[in-house]
Amino acid sequence: NIIENLNISNSVEKKWYTNYRLLQYYRKVYEIAVSTFLSAPAVIFLDEDARVSPDFFSFMSQTFWLLYEDPSIYCITGFAHLGLKGLAHHPSKIQRGRIQVEWGYAITNEFIKEALSMWPDKSDNYNLIYDFWLYQYVSKNRECVFPEFSRIHHFGVGVNSIADMVEMIYQPMPVVEEANVPLANIDNILYYNWKRELTINITSAVPLEGNPCSLNFLPSPAKENHYSFFYKLNRQSNGQLDEYQYYESVFCMGTWGMSEQGHHEGVTILSPSYYVTLYMIGVPFSSYSNLLPNNYSLWDIDKITNATFDANQERIEEISLLRIYPRNINV
Repeated sequence: NIIENLNISNSVEKKWYTNYRLLQYYRKVYEIAVSTFLSAPAVIFLDEDARVSPDFFSFMSQTFWLLYEDPSIYCITGFAHLGLKGLAHHPSKIQRGRIQVEWGYAITNEFIKEALSMWPDKSDNYNLIYDFWLYQYVSKNRECVFPEFSRIHHFGVGVNSIADMVEMIYQPMPVVEEANVPLANIDNILYYNWKRELTINITSAVPLEGNPCSLNFLPSPAKENHYSFFYKLNRQSNGQLDEYQYYESVFCMGTWGMSEQGHHEGVTILSPSYYVTLYMIGVPFSSYSNLLPNNYSLWDIDKITNATFDANQERIEEISLLRIYPRNINV
């Protein structure tokens, strides 16, 4: 077994009953990792209920250096947070954003030590999920690098993953089934490179207006490669974005909408087809709000009619329960 081959003391008590026990389990795993691999710049963690792509370690080897080159990045994950069925087309593409580490990821020893210094001995919240705790309390608004096309297939059902969610969301997700895929433009992931490139792409994109849940929202056939969409997204008193406004907009496109995660400073980047990239910019939350075109009609979920709201909820329910994806880009 892998644990024995690496000569690691397998002294972690496996109690899989509550999130609090899982929190303490991962604490022990982190302690073992940081004390065992003293000279390693970073450590890869794989959950036991995830299948890795043949390209997983190639993906990691190409992106590892970003962890210690860019202090605004806290993890590299092989899970394509936004790459649900119908939105994953480019195995070579990667991006960055605010997400949890998910099920197959790399973090530096320094981040592990940082997490351990903050790890709660006791918790008033016994439903606290360990990777959400890392995201909420330890990451300090740092981001993760993740692929458009997943290198991780999550199939486990347990404390936090219910069977319906696994069957409808994770099982249909496409996973790269070849090895040694060369990644494109890795240097662009560095923070200031990313900001510059994203600003250029949003500025040159063709603006779309209207209801993102509408069946004819995306042009068909597509005449451009880059489209932008600006929608109302407020900042809450805790500094986080308004999850309701975020959900009601991005979920229309068939991507992850069950939390506020997946965006980079208020910009969600999706690939509705092989040739098309859509930039969804939340205003005024996003640091890219200044790119809002003049005389643009900002989509505001709080100002639509009851009839439109009800129709959108039906569409979102279809996407949520039946995993029906936008198919109106004919390319």
